[in-house]
Amino acid sequence: MWEGLVLFTESVCDRPGLLGVDAALKIARGVVAPVAGKETVALRACAGRITIVPVVSEIPLPPFDQSAVDGYGIHAGDVAAASTGPFQLAGKVVAGSFAAPGLAAGEVVRLLTGAAVPKRVAAVVMEERATARERNVTIEKPAEAGLNIRRSGEDVGIRSEIIEAGTLIDARHVAILSASGATHVKVRRRVRVAVLSTGDELTRPGGSRRPHQIYDSNGPMLQALFSSPALELRMLGCCPDDPKRLTRQIARAARTFDLLICSGGVSGSDADHVVSSVLAAGGSCEKLSLALKPGKPLAVHLSTRR
Repeated sequence: MWEGLVLFTESVCDRPGLLGVDAALKIARGVVAPVAGKETVALRACAGRITIVPVVSEIPLPPFDQSAVDGYGIHAGDVAAASTGPFQLAGKVVAGSFAAPGLAAGEVVRLLTGAAVPKRVAAVVMEERATARERNVTIEKPAEAGLNIRRSGEDVGIRSEIIEAGTLIDARHVAILSASGATHVKVRRRVRVAVLSTGDELTRPGGSRRPHQIYDSNGPMLQALFSSPALELRMLGCCPDDPKRLTRQIARAARTFDLLICSGGVSGSDADHVVSSVLAAGGSCEKLSLALKPGKPLAVHLSTRR
């Protein structure tokens, strides 16, 4: 079933009372509705698709307390005592390491950015604010509790919504989906779109061209404009100015596609048959005139055929 049909052709634009593009788009959008189908796609294939339900994170982000800097983890007792050292270096933790050295008051642990913060550490002092000589470390001033620690869930709480329903997924969303451990996403099914160019004068680019013909440029242009992972695009080629043949093609498209876009055939001349063909195929029509030159005649059609 195709919900809406937008058609373009070239003509002059010299009359008052013509519609602007935004107004015409509003009318066109008024006859279409979001597709209802849904599917589940892999994370690697979700960019460009539209979420159909909210997405929540199954884990907190960060998933554990992390060091935000390269520096030294200060024991909670020394933070409370406002001590600046000297402290004894007890070990080192790097990002991705599971090793967490035991830490007592009067000791510090070397932490690199992204490393898990041991439980007894209450603050991390940047290495630029500390002095290390052999295994003795002093800091410039007492550290405040929580300094340079990214707390678990600070960015995203567990089961928190990370993407709203109806979101067009881009690289930013792929990043947070990946960070939350998602492998699949529920999205709207792809919109089935067909493009049909009309006119005796047209032939496909690369095909044989008679002296009185031109190569179709609107069709390939629309194909480029509608290149999207959210769309399933079908190019129907060029149809001559034959009312019966055009009616058959439009009727078939109405049963197969959500949206059919026709180029040409709505100006009202003896060779323009798109509007009459839509009506013959059981559809309805609203003819518009745009404040464009070329591109003034436009028609929006609606069909409920399946």
